[in-house]
Amino acid sequence: MTVLLSIAIILLVSICFILYYRQKKYKEHLLQACYKDLLTGGYNGFYLKEQLHSELNRDKNNAALIAIDINMFQEINEIYGVQTGDKILKSMFYVLQEHSKNNGFVVHMRADEFMLLRFYDTIDQLNQWMELMIQEINQKIETHTKIYVAISSGIYLIEEMNHAVEKMCDCANAARTICKKQQKKYLYFHESMRKISIAEKELEQTIEKAIAKKEFCAWFQPKYNAHTKQLIGAEALIRWNKPDGTLGMPAQFIPVCEKSGKILNIDRYMFEYVCSNLSRWIKKGWKPVPISVNMSRAYLENRDVIQYLVDTIKKYNVPAKYLNLEITESSMIEREEILAQLVEQMRSIGFGVLLDDYGAGYSSLKSLNLMNFDSIKIDKSFTDTIGTTKGNNIVQHTIFLAHSLGMKAIAEGVETELQYQFLCNCNCDYIQGYYLSKPMPIKDFECMLKEEG
Repeated sequence: MTVLLSIAIILLVSICFILYYRQKKYKEHLLQACYKDLLTGGYNGFYLKEQLHSELNRDKNNAALIAIDINMFQEINEIYGVQTGDKILKSMFYVLQEHSKNNGFVVHMRADEFMLLRFYDTIDQLNQWMELMIQEINQKIETHTKIYVAISSGIYLIEEMNHAVEKMCDCANAARTICKKQQKKYLYFHESMRKISIAEKELEQTIEKAIAKKEFCAWFQPKYNAHTKQLIGAEALIRWNKPDGTLGMPAQFIPVCEKSGKILNIDRYMFEYVCSNLSRWIKKGWKPVPISVNMSRAYLENRDVIQYLVDTIKKYNVPAKYLNLEITESSMIEREEILAQLVEQMRSIGFGVLLDDYGAGYSSLKSLNLMNFDSIKIDKSFTDTIGTTKGNNIVQHTIFLAHSLGMKAIAEGVETELQYQFLCNCNCDYIQGYYLSKPMPIKDFECMLKEEG
């Protein structure tokens, strides 16, 4: 009996040990899966969050957390494609990983953003290492893709080891953001940068509240028939009626909205604002003109964009013919065949679709070849060159190109008699600019509509 009991105990202990060992292995496997970045095969941001303090406590040397990314990576993706963009990121990760062996670690956070933990002895040593690392990244990427990239890095010198990981990352990212603006290769964090970062976050929160309180509105810039000067439409330009009575311009809040992901909220707010006012004008018996609304990349990349547009015009009972959707070249989504389908769907519903800022982007002719726009808008930067030989030729041939493709030509930023006369002589269809009218608040535009009607 004693022997059997002993055997049973041994078996039970063995089973418990096996189960414990398997559970431990499973847990380790699960953690490794959580830590793995699918693109690079290295670590991801979750590893940084979970393991940073352990790494800091393991090594007693000075430590720095470095945020690093590629300038204008989104544009690189657009021009050369996602596969090339991924190749660039893998090449970058390879160099960062090589430089992190036995001296910290590197993680791929998102898109082109990486974080590095680096141990060092002196600042001079850290500076030399940064210079060498950035040089090797450029060489590696250029060798594999023939593309030169510019790197921006923010360095946070870790003085308090027990600070929250999020706080350390915020400091490194704040330095990286300012480094990018100053067009430097790397920049060390200091407290003044924290104030800038806090101010941006406060602005994000204020914008969110402003959307909820309907503080945003549209000012309208009329569009005219170039030959008759008759009002043929208008573009809705967003403005922010702040509680202190001042008027916020797009440059003050749009970049923050794009960075924070609030831009889709702003886009939809503006579309509904225009639709609600068109509905009101129709009910009053006024004769409305088509109003143009700008569509950001976030708008176009949203899978429900078409359904949203249809639902909104139905909600306000506004015919699609009274809405023009302006797509800027800078907001072109990556897969052009999908955008081409979107353009066709928009036009089939009855919307006018305009290619905005023509000539200021990267793929003008390719866009025109793939997509059927109703009109193209000649960018103000080209209108400004009217009066020079090259400028005259570019504008004249752009108008001819639009007409030959069955589209109307709209010139933006028309401000002088010289520009106006030249555009008329080139048979430009429509003009928009200070020469005939500045953007105006809705009350002034409504007075214009009543006069025209």
